[in-house]
Amino acid sequence: MKSDFVKSIFEGDRFHEHTLPLEFAKDLAAYGELVLELAKRLYFKEHPTRKRVPSGFDQDFNLHLDRIEDGSTLPILALVWSGLLLPSQNSTYFEKARDLIVDCIQSETEGRSLPSDIPIELFEYFDVFGRSLLPGEKISFHTPTQKIATLTPENRRSLALKAKEFYLDSFIINGSVTELDLDKQTFRLKVDNSEAITVPFKEWSWKEVKNALGMQLWRATVKGVASYDRHNELKKIETVDSIEVLPNHLVVSQIEELEKLEDGWCHQLSKAPNRALLDWATGQLESSYPAELGVPMIGASAEGNLFIEWAGMKTRVSAELFYPSFRSEAQAVNIANHEMENAEFDLSLEDQWPSLYEFVRSHLNEG
Repeated sequence: MKSDFVKSIFEGDRFHEHTLPLEFAKDLAAYGELVLELAKRLYFKEHPTRKRVPSGFDQDFNLHLDRIEDGSTLPILALVWSGLLLPSQNSTYFEKARDLIVDCIQSETEGRSLPSDIPIELFEYFDVFGRSLLPGEKISFHTPTQKIATLTPENRRSLALKAKEFYLDSFIINGSVTELDLDKQTFRLKVDNSEAITVPFKEWSWKEVKNALGMQLWRATVKGVASYDRHNELKKIETVDSIEVLPNHLVVSQIEELEKLEDGWCHQLSKAPNRALLDWATGQLESSYPAELGVPMIGASAEGNLFIEWAGMKTRVSAELFYPSFRSEAQAVNIANHEMENAEFDLSLEDQWPSLYEFVRSHLNEG
């Protein structure tokens, strides 16, 4: 048979479709382990002379994902206790543990003293339980005994720090690859306005990391789990789940912002850039943009074309890209005397992007 054990209401943008991201399987498994370990401690507290829990104690606790209920814009996750026969007397300890965990979360939220029945070392389970929550997300726990508590990224971190000086959390970090150590299989990732951090890598990511080495306009996006101190400062990357290298990211990321524009963005008659134009320009700039030209400013014209501008010490160079002709009109203006030079490029031809770059380079280097 089975009975409802606890309901968890997941709140946040990712849960609006009544679905649960797969990564929360780890959180729920850690919750189940916490309940079981706490139930054992409660049993030993009532039976101080016992050295072991009764036979079958672990088997009596099988926590399953039973259903996701409707009735709200937020998904409700139901967790169930299930067994082959009627619930055993051990189920009392599981229910007490469940209620204590809810009391613990709510006490931390309200700044009250934590329940004394929870051993301090068990707070380490919060290193995993709740780690998948993103800023602004939360899980509300509702028990059959009418207890309610809400777990957030903030109180989850605070609870994890009860057991030790550091807590674990998921991270996504963007930076440039500055060093590569093949012997240690690590690289240094320079994050904007902060010190470089050491990142381990696997053989499967070696080629991508090598390609990004020393490329200032490129960015490597690293996802994984890291340890943080009480001041939320990253101390060490523990595991890496993925490494994605983004060629010329500082350039093409500006085009991503233009995808948000809609008709009328500038004035009533202005047009949003054509998506095909943006995709084409992204691909070209990713594969061929020369780092020595630095980071240009990329924007949209009111006519729906793409506009790229480079600012030098004495010269300003701009290029407008037209769709669907894939033609470009470029202009170099001397800032001091306002002299101009114009040029046109058919960027549908393979050799014309290098010609455009050379036009920009020659004028930026003037003087």
